[in-house]
Amino acid sequence: MKKMKLFFALAGLATGINANAQLGGGARLGYDLYFGGSGIKTVALGGFGEWSKSDEVGIRFGLNYGLPNTVSDIYTAHALNNYSIPQSIQVDGDFKASFLHLYVDGKKYFGNSDYDDGGFYFTLGAGYTFAMTQADYDYGIYSSDIYTVTGMANEEDKQFAAQIMVRAFLGYDYSLDFAHLFGEFGLSFPATDANGVAIPIELPPFVEFSAGIRF
Repeated sequence: MKKMKLFFALAGLATGINANAQLGGGARLGYDLYFGGSGIKTVALGGFGEWSKSDEVGIRFGLNYGLPNTVSDIYTAHALNNYSIPQSIQVDGDFKASFLHLYVDGKKYFGNSDYDDGGFYFTLGAGYTFAMTQADYDYGIYSSDIYTVTGMANEEDKQFAAQIMVRAFLGYDYSLDFAHLFGEFGLSFPATDANGVAIPIELPPFVEFSAGIRF
């Protein structure tokens, strides 16, 4: 609940922009690389809205969907008791993950750049990432009742996780007659504290490379 309150408090900042602000929007295509030894790489599709509070400053909010990605690897499974021989085995496995990202960013053009003419900008914001994962392990001649990769019961069932992320991006905006093309890259990493309350880390940080169009 504290996670959701923090995210919606950030989203509420966007609604406080004055009535003279200009509203726009667009679409993006991204490629996300996840850390933590996960090996997960996803293509992400998204859309966003954007309020320009001034020529150089604005707030954007959006949603990205990371398409399902499967990582195939060899995993170590350990025996659930002390008398099974061997105590550990190697198993083939597939790990499938998909993601949904909600976010709110503050945006600032710098140098001689602005919303109309384009140029360099940076963003800083927060997001809420949801993940759905599912694993499939091939234990071969061994029994999954005796060996486990994760140590969890029902380890091949769908698992869900959520994480507040802090986001920082650098981008370039190219102005056309009818729209703006942009490219950007940045890092999203787990928030570990909210109002003095520790936040458990359920998802790893990730790097995003993206390109899109803004109207």
